[in-house]
Amino acid sequence: MKIAYFLSIPTLPYNYKEPDEYRLPPDTDKIPYKPGSIDMGKRKGAIPEHFNNTEEAGKFWDSHSFADYWDEMEEEEMEFDKSTVSL
Repeated sequence: MKIAYFLSIPTLPYNYKEPDEYRLPPDTDKIPYKPGSIDMGKRKGAIPEHFNNTEEAGKFWDSHSFADYWDEMEEEEMEFDKSTVSL
């Protein structure tokens, strides 16, 4: 079993009456990123093996892009227990 961290920090609560949902096909020209277009020479260092807390992880990802690390990402299966979630 691997430990995975998922960090989602919305700036505003979700508005169910006026959702900000906007969907585009993945191959649209309106999305500037294209798979394989990353210049790996511009990477800003390795992903730390472990973050000591969420603040440390936040500081790292505030100055780094997931797109720079696609080749290091692994797909993982997860299960969530909704009864343990607190808001």
